[in-house]
Formats: sequence, C-alpha cells, structure tokens
Amino acid sequence: MINCGVKSGSIANFEAIQSINMICLFLIAGSVFYALQWGVFNYYPLMVLSLMFSINYSFCFVWMRIGKPNYAAYHCLISAIVHFSVYSIVIFNRDAGYQWFLIAIIPASFLMIPSASRWHHVAFSLVAMLVIIVSETGIYGAPIYTFPAELRTLSILIEGLFLVIGLNLTMQICNHSIDKYQSKLVALGQKDELTDIANRRFFMSSIKQLAQKEQSNYFILTLDLDHFKKLNDQYGHAVGDQALINVANTINTIIPNGSLLARLGGEEFAILLYSDTRDHAIAISNNIRVAIAEHSITTSKGEKVNCTTSIGISPLTLDFSASMQLSDKALYQAKEKGRNCVVFLNNIPVQAENNEYKN
Repeated sequence: MINCGVKSGSIANFEAIQSINMICLFLIAGSVFYALQWGVFNYYPLMVLSLMFSINYSFCFVWMRIGKPNYAAYHCLISAIVHFSVYSIVIFNRDAGYQWFLIAIIPASFLMIPSASRWHHVAFSLVAMLVIIVSETGIYGAPIYTFPAELRTLSILIEGLFLVIGLNLTMQICNHSIDKYQSKLVALGQKDELTDIANRRFFMSSIKQLAQKEQSNYFILTLDLDHFKKLNDQYGHAVGDQALINVANTINTIIPNGSLLARLGGEEFAILLYSDTRDHAIAISNNIRVAIAEHSITTSKGEKVNCTTSIGISPLTLDFSASMQLSDKALYQAKEKGRNCVVFLNNIPVQAENNEYKN
C-alpha cells in the first residue's frame, strides 16, 4: 500500500527540546573544562565560579523534567549571557575573548524557543551584541583579574574550538529542523487531515505518473458513501467524521500492496488498485463494499449506525483523465441502480462494456 501520511505531533517542540538538551550539555561540559583549567593554574576562585555555572546550567534539566521546556530555554540563555558577560567584563577584559561566545546566543535562541515572538530573539541578540560592544570598547575599565599572558595563546585556541563546535552544533540542529519541516509540509500537502490517507492532489499526481509508465495492472475505483448527508443530519458531524475514518481504515485492510487510497473530498474516496485481472479488481471492490456495510459505528447514545457505499471501476489507461471520468461515470450508474453495488466500465473502441456486480 502506498503511504503518504506522517505521524502526528509537534516537530517544533521536539526539535526545541533536543536543542535545549544538547546546548545545555555543551555549556555544562565547557564550564567543567574551564573549571579544570583554572584548577591546574591555581585560579581556585575562578574554578569554583565555573563549577557554579555548570551547576546552574544543570537546573535546565529540572525544568525539562517538570514539563517546562520554555522555562529551561530562557534559564539557559539568560545564564549563558550572564556567564560570558561576567567573564568578559567583570572578571577579565576583552583580552580574555569570552565575549565572542555570545555570538552563539543568536542562533541558539531561535533553536531553543522557536515558537516565541521574534521580539524575544531580537532582545537576546541586542543584549549579546551590547555585551560584546562593552567588552571590546573597554567602557567598564576595572576588571578583577588581568588575564594571564601565558594562557593567552591556549585560551584563543580553546575559545575558537568551542565557538566553532558550538556554532556548527546549532547550525546542524537548525538544518535538521528545516529538513523535518520540509518533509512535514510535503506530507501535509499530500494527505487528508481527517482520515490520514492521501488527498485528491496526491492521488491525481500519482495516477498521472503511473499512467505514463505502466497502467496494465491498475484500476481506478471511485467510492461514494450512500446517503451520507442523511447520516450527518441525523447523528451529527462527529459520527459522520468517525464513519469516514472507519471507512478509510477498513479499505486499507483490504487493498493489496502497491495500491493507493485517497479521499477526494466529502464522502468520496478513490483507490488506485493494483490487480492482475479485471475479475480480481471487481472481487476486491465487492469485498470493500461488504466490509463497509457490515462495519457499524456506535454513537454516544449507544445506537448502531451502518453505512453502505457505491463503487465505480475502470482500468487505468494512458489517458488517465478519461479513466478517472469513466470511473466517475461507473459510480453514477451504481447510484442509479440502487446504490450499495459495484459497476465496471471499460472503454473498448467497438463496444462499451457495462457490468453491474452486487452480492
């Protein structure tokens, strides 16, 4: 069976949670690394401060555990801004280079809080740039420590490495998110939202492509639920929607692999049926008709509701549009013949073949 659906769920939230987890782990690992560095060079106050920041970042996972990913994102972003601001302005000056870590705040804010207003992202960007400017211009001229000259080269190498890894990490997550969004948009353009099967656009595109390649083993089935408006009026649209979902599920259990089920609109469905022979296609159509008639829906009041369907069949030919029209014509004939039956029509140059099948 051809499948064009996607699993439901919020890709944005899932990607945001992944981004928060990865970025927080990266910040914790970086803080621990710097704590070890300060410990090796006997800068114990800085070692303690780095460890405190690593613990602070760990609280993001507490927010995540209680189901507050947005709180975790803001906690992480604000902590990172404070962290690098303190190191680049208060503890050291621009020579330490910590201010450049703030560049990563800009893409990180988009990844961690994608659903926030753009003004949130603008605010984080402006604060990050402001800290960089203050550090670079030396407006605040009384840092606590003079950055050790012997660590300057090592610091530049480490900061460059962390910045490259951090930016690549955020861009990788961003590209991954874009790919998933594109896949979801493609899927949404191909499926029916209610029944989670193919929609009319995808169905017509599929038969057009198939008709240009091989059409000998394919048939077009057009189905319409009988008296569906009456069902909707009598039992309500919720029951009507459930009937459509049940019909789609029932058909999917019957049609063979390589076939495609679509909802054309309202109570009308279509099947691109893979079958070796006409008789096999008719037999499958009758199986579908019987299965739908036997399947009942229970309303909220405990009433059993059944519906029937009329089915028109035609072979798929190179002229797919004419094949679709012929299948529609067969469906209308099935309706005229009393509904709940199958009609097969075939365009044969000399004579038209018209058969009705009803058990």
